[in-house]
Amino acid sequence: MKKNRLLFLICVCSFWMASSNAQDLHFTMYNMSPLTLNPANTGAFLGTARIGGIYRSQWNAAINGYQTPSLYVDAPVLAIGKKKRDWLGVGATLVNDVAGTSKLTTSFFMFSGSLHKVLGNKGDNVLTFGVQGGTVSRKLQTSTLIFEDQLSLSAGGGGARSEDIGLFVQEQQNKRTGENQGIVNHPDISLGFLFTSTINKDTRLRVGLATNHLINLGNDYGLFRVNNPDDKNRRPLTLKFHTDLSYQLDEKWSIHPTAFFQTTTGLSEVIVQANAGYQIKEDLQLLLGPSIRVGDALSLIGGARIKDLQVMASYDFTTSQLANDGRIRDGFEIAANYIIKIYKDPKVTPKVLCPQF
Repeated sequence: MKKNRLLFLICVCSFWMASSNAQDLHFTMYNMSPLTLNPANTGAFLGTARIGGIYRSQWNAAINGYQTPSLYVDAPVLAIGKKKRDWLGVGATLVNDVAGTSKLTTSFFMFSGSLHKVLGNKGDNVLTFGVQGGTVSRKLQTSTLIFEDQLSLSAGGGGARSEDIGLFVQEQQNKRTGENQGIVNHPDISLGFLFTSTINKDTRLRVGLATNHLINLGNDYGLFRVNNPDDKNRRPLTLKFHTDLSYQLDEKWSIHPTAFFQTTTGLSEVIVQANAGYQIKEDLQLLLGPSIRVGDALSLIGGARIKDLQVMASYDFTTSQLANDGRIRDGFEIAANYIIKIYKDPKVTPKVLCPQF
């Protein structure tokens, strides 16, 4: 009875959310990009190292939609503590997000580290603290933009030539940024916490909390002004909450409900998923389930886990008012990760037994 109550409470907490869309980086299959989700996920797995990637294409029927590839690698590197039960993890992640006709590009390369502390004598619970830091780069291609002044006089525009507008915009960027290519770089730091609990042999629960954009340093960046705390254009903090449950129903079936919430400056995003796994054989499991981004899209997620390799794909169906535009109604992702396991064979000192007569 207690077990059923616990599962019911978790499901209620996971599904009780409603909101709109966020402006920060997001993936439908957020769990397949663990280091952008939460730096505390660094080294939070069983194995020697993990390598993976995810690619998202959104509104690809429109002209110059959104393309977001990401790669990551992480590993648990050092056992610490008196009993060597705690451990440190390190990792790195690379993201390159390109959006719109102006090809607004936001890319970053981040290093992350984590401390995993085992709680209790049985070791069923693990509390993790993670930190992530690196450099964010932004650039804007102004030559492809069309301004009001470029429209003809008959259409109510200014009738200016494209090259005149382009030169003016480039001059303004050069004055503000001091960069000839309109490229802006600034550092960024994120923090995260993760609690993992093995409730019993069939049930595991994880709850995580993370915050991004703790610092934004530099000078006045013009279009990308991020350093002045009183500046409304400063990059705001993003707060993330995520939880997932793995429950083994029987030898064949398992369920994996998850929930994700992020918010920044009053805008927020909520994703709720309910995936199921079916074990075809010992080394092959199929995964399938629905996902909803509240107020924005419905998604179908599917894939397979083959030994230590996991391959997933998703497709989004836009449900918001944007679906009225025939070009803005889709988005898809593909992702994969592989856990490398290298274990040393134990060294056994042979014993010579002397026969007794």
